[in-house]
Amino acid sequence: MIFSFKTLEICSKHLGIFKIRTLIISILLLIAGILDGFSIIAILPTIQSFQTSSESEISTKIGEILKSLGLQSNVQTYVIFIIIIVVLKSFFIYFTKKIIGYEIANLSRSLRLSLIKKYLESKWMNIINFSQGEITNSMTLQINRSTSIFGSFCDIISVCLNLIIYISIALFISINITILSIFWSLLLITLMSYFLTLSKKAGRIQTQAGKWLSNKISDMFNVVKSQKVMGEESKLISDIDAESIKLKNSVKKVVHYHAILAALQEIFLVFSLGILILYIYVNKILPLSEVLILVIIFHRIFSQSVRIQSSFQKIFSNIGSLEEIEEIMKTSIKNQEDFRNNKKKIGTFKNLEIVKLSLSFAGKKILDKVSLSILANKITTIIGPS
Repeated sequence: MIFSFKTLEICSKHLGIFKIRTLIISILLLIAGILDGFSIIAILPTIQSFQTSSESEISTKIGEILKSLGLQSNVQTYVIFIIIIVVLKSFFIYFTKKIIGYEIANLSRSLRLSLIKKYLESKWMNIINFSQGEITNSMTLQINRSTSIFGSFCDIISVCLNLIIYISIALFISINITILSIFWSLLLITLMSYFLTLSKKAGRIQTQAGKWLSNKISDMFNVVKSQKVMGEESKLISDIDAESIKLKNSVKKVVHYHAILAALQEIFLVFSLGILILYIYVNKILPLSEVLILVIIFHRIFSQSVRIQSSFQKIFSNIGSLEEIEEIMKTSIKNQEDFRNNKKKIGTFKNLEIVKLSLSFAGKKILDKVSLSILANKITTIIGPS
C-alpha cells in the first residue's frame, strides 16, 4: 500500500486533500490535459500535409470537423489551431498553479494558528516540555514542509489525468503498442519503488535532524550573551557546527536518493523509447506520421511516470514533518482534556513567608538570614550584584 490509512487521515485532516477545492483544481487540470491532447492530435494532420500518402482516420475526421466549421484543411489552419490550444492550455496551467500556490500559503497560516492555539491551550507542564527551539522549528520549517505535500498531491492528480488522456489517444492509434507501453511503465514504477522507500526513511531522519538542530540553536542563543562575556564564543560555534553536520548528512541522503532515481528514470525512458521505435520499424505496422505521434505520446507517458514517482518521493520525504506536527497537537489536546476532566479543585495561592534564609554559592555568601513576605498573586524579585 502506497499510503497507510493513518497517513491519508492526517493529510485529509490538516491539508484538506479531499475537499471541494481539490475537485476544482482537478477540473482545471483535466481541461488543461484535454487541450494538451488536442494539440498532440492536431500534429498528425499537420505532418501528413507534407506527405503524398493517404491520410489516416484521425486526420480525415479532423479535416471533416474543420470543413463543418467553414475552415480549410491545410497546414496554416492546423498550425494556428495548435497555437490557440497551447495558449489556452498555458492559461489553465497558470491559473491552476496560482490557486495551488495560494492554497499552500493559506494552509500554512491555518496550520500554524491551529498548532499555536493547541499548544497555548494545554497545561503548563505540557508547554515547558517543549523547548523553544522545538516550537520554533515546528512553526516554520516543519509547517512549510508539511503544506508542500498538498502541492505534491495536486501534481499526482495532474499526472493521473494526463496519463488517462495520453493512453486514450495512443489506444486509438495502436492498441497492441499502447498495452506494451503501459506494461513497461508499470514495470518502471515497480523497479523504482525501492528508492521511494529509502527516500521516506531519509526524510524522517531529516525531520528529526532539523528538529534537533533548531532546538540546539535556540537553546544555545538563549545563553549567547553570557558565553560572550566569558569568552566562550568558539564553544558555541563548535556546538552549532556539530549539530549542522548531522542535518547535512541527512539532507545528503535525501538528495542522493533523488539523484539516483532521476538518473535511472532517464535511462529507462530513453531505453523504452528506443525499443518502441525499433519494434515499430522492424514490423512496419504504422506509417511514419503516426509513428512520430506515438513517440511524442509515449515520451509524455514515460515522463509522467517519472513525474509521479518524483511527487511520491517528495511526499515521502515531507510526511514526517506533518506527523511531527500531528503528534504535538495530540499531546497538547491530551493535556488539555486531562486538565478539563480533572474534577479536583486547584488550590488558591497563599502568601509565602521566608524566615532567616541563608544561601551560599561557590564559597560566597549570597543571602544572610533574610526574612521577607512574598504576597500571593504579586511579582516579587530579589536583585543584587552578579
